[in-house]
Amino acid sequence: MIEHTTAGKMSLAELADGHKCQPSAILRLTAEHSPGAAYPANVAAYINGVFRGTIATTDHMPAGLRLYLP
Repeated sequence: MIEHTTAGKMSLAELADGHKCQPSAILRLTAEHSPGAAYPANVAAYINGVFRGTIATTDHMPAGLRLYLP
């Protein structure tokens, strides 16, 4: 597992494809390894935006999200 901080240059799907995993694996590892086993506020805001439809799944993630990848 590695820690990754986004640079605002790719979507979650693109990041997952580059690491040969599923976006759900990144989200699961991020929740499990974040302090308090909860998403950081900026990661939660991104996820909520995707599910509310205010952020397209193909949009680049904002810079500064700390994610955990397999």
